[in-house]
Amino acid sequence: MPFQHNIPTRYTKKEKLEELLGELFPDVPPIEVIIGGGDQYIFEAPREVTEVGQGRTRSVFEDPFWAHRLIFSTYIPAWRHYMAWMEESLIKITNLTLIADIDREMRVNYEKLNTLYVLLNKLLQIPTLVSHSSDVLYGLSSHFMGDVRLNATAIQQIKNFQRQTALYSRTATCLHQRAQTTAQLLSDTLSLREQTVAKSQAENMANLSKSTYWITIMGLLYLPTTLIATIFGTNFFNFNEERNTVVVSADIWYLLVASGVLTVITLLVCYCFREYRTMVPQQSLQVVWWSDIIKRLRSIRKRDERGLVVNPV
Repeated sequence: MPFQHNIPTRYTKKEKLEELLGELFPDVPPIEVIIGGGDQYIFEAPREVTEVGQGRTRSVFEDPFWAHRLIFSTYIPAWRHYMAWMEESLIKITNLTLIADIDREMRVNYEKLNTLYVLLNKLLQIPTLVSHSSDVLYGLSSHFMGDVRLNATAIQQIKNFQRQTALYSRTATCLHQRAQTTAQLLSDTLSLREQTVAKSQAENMANLSKSTYWITIMGLLYLPTTLIATIFGTNFFNFNEERNTVVVSADIWYLLVASGVLTVITLLVCYCFREYRTMVPQQSLQVVWWSDIIKRLRSIRKRDERGLVVNPV
């Protein structure tokens, strides 16, 4: 008579469970699996199964590998889908890196490099995790070796699981090496791109410096002419039409005195800014008031006076 079984849904998928039941009971109609309360699969299956070629029946639950076959048949293939997803992400970044042109705008950036490092960390964990499953399978095969309750199919399935775990471990190691190579290539490509941009900016600055240099030279060439034209354009110089001569005003000393005073003030300000850089902070652009400048100049003068005082002997 059929016997009702309950298996938690977290252990496997419904399709996998139906496939496994079909392998266990090939001589009976397909067993229907339903999801009952408490997140459990409910199905009815015979208590015994007939062994082909031996003419006897045995209990299904005499197989000590029943639970392990159920779990590993779902757990191990999941690694293949997981690594296939990571390989797809790796191939996209690798292709973009290989076709990148450092002289043009690239479709890869440091965000892709961070994604590669995340893949590297995930791939590095897979061989360790899969090795635990391989150890469990090796222990099962050693423990149940020679057990009469295990048929040839169960033993072969254990060996297949062992081969799959070894294969996925090697695949993860290969993907990890590919991801390392791609990460190194992408890092070098981004560095070359930055060097190219820096070189382009340096060339632009050099061209700008050349332009500024020639503009300065032209300004120096025209500066004396501009100065003379400005001076003669003032009212201190007049043209006497009767004598056809230039008449200089007696008040021209005003121009000379004003020019000399402005020149001295300009030189003093330049000297103060060069010697005492603390007058105007360089970290931020601040409004400098005349009262602040006077206070600073007074403090500087007092400091210089204290430095000139000679101690009496």
